Amino acid sequence: MRDAVKNIGGPFAVPILGCIHLLAEINPQNIKEKGEEIFDKYGRLLKIWAFNRLLICSSDVEFNEQVFASNVHISKVQIYGVLQNWLGLGLLLSDGKKWHSRRKIITPTFHFKILEQFLEVFDSQSTVLLDCLAEKADGKSVVDVYQYISLYTLDIIAETAMGTKVHAQTNKTMDYTTAVEYDDYVKKLIEYTTSTRPQ
Repeated sequence: MRDAVKNIGGPFAVPILGCIHLLAEINPQNIKEKGEEIFDKYGRLLKIWAFNRLLICSSDVEFNEQVFASNVHISKVQIYGVLQNWLGLGLLLSDGKKWHSRRKIITPTFHFKILEQFLEVFDSQSTVLLDCLAEKADGKSVVDVYQYISLYTLDIIAETAMGTKVHAQTNKTMDYTTAVEYDDYVKKLIEYTTSTRPQ
């Protein structure tokens, strides 16, 4: 494998550890800047070794389009296997012929002509979202929009796919709303504990 990628640039890889030293410097706050630095230094196509795993990274739009359009390069990385017991082998986790056939089934659902009939729903739910955000907008505090976008998404999916309004954005006592708040709390707790660990 190393011979196949020897002409692709990338950061120095320490034996066994690879580029883990470089990856350790990246966090959610600086990932965009670090990514740009790495691509500026090594080019739009580069390799990064993490232990014995090879990651090929690309910021080349045309190259990415070819890869994503390919029927050959559609295998998922092994990390997706962790989710298999939870999510099953649906469109997200399947690969090969199974993924391609399922993608062909679902693709027409997202055709522009089909989505046009839901513009009224998108518009009305967007208005509700903006009203909810306007309540929090004081010009001084930062608002985490994760919860708002999750509830907005639920309202749109329920109304477009099931034809029913669940009012997730305005009904704060709904089970799903509580679950999203709990999920948000867990996410913030994880971020806090990982950001305050000793360096």
